[in-house]
Amino acid sequence: MARYLAINQQLPRRQSVRKQTVRPALKWGWREWMATSLVVALLLLVALMSVWSSGRVFTLGYEISAGLADKQKLLDEKNALELESLRLKNPERLEWEAKRLGFVKPESDQFIRVGKQDGQAEQTP
Repeated sequence: MARYLAINQQLPRRQSVRKQTVRPALKWGWREWMATSLVVALLLLVALMSVWSSGRVFTLGYEISAGLADKQKLLDEKNALELESLRLKNPERLEWEAKRLGFVKPESDQFIRVGKQDGQAEQTP
């Protein structure tokens, strides 16, 4: 065993050698800083435009749906008014309403014709 220890002692021991990586220091000039700032500003501008356009699309979609709802409401109201107009113009209803108000049918001598009659020429001053 002594021989073994003597051999081991004669061998050089390995020491762990770490290789240190040396990073070069960033030495940017004003051009590099300006270029980087410009790229960052452009990216920020694109992001803001994207958010704005998404919000605008959402707002316009809401306005379109509200406009379509208003249009449908107005069309329904128009149809109801047309039906009511037809009902009010009904000759039977008009005759009933006239009787209710006390109107009577005019006699033939109660008519007065206004305008040009057949056989009469229009007189110009």
